[in-house]
Amino acid sequence: METFIVRIYRRIDASAGEPVGTIERVGTGERVGFCDSRELILHLLAADRPSRGTAGPAAKPEETS
Repeated sequence: METFIVRIYRRIDASAGEPVGTIERVGTGERVGFCDSRELILHLLAADRPSRGTAGPAAKPEETS
């Protein structure tokens, strides 16, 4: 399970009712910003998926004798 810190800031020029802030991944310190609720949800859902190019643990080659 991933753990995140979501910081929501209010800005005068931000659209009324839309959250603006950052998402921080606990453990790595990786941060990403968002400027509306759609981006917030997309970043959280994308963080739950494995990174592209990683198919999991590498399989050990079979030994031949």
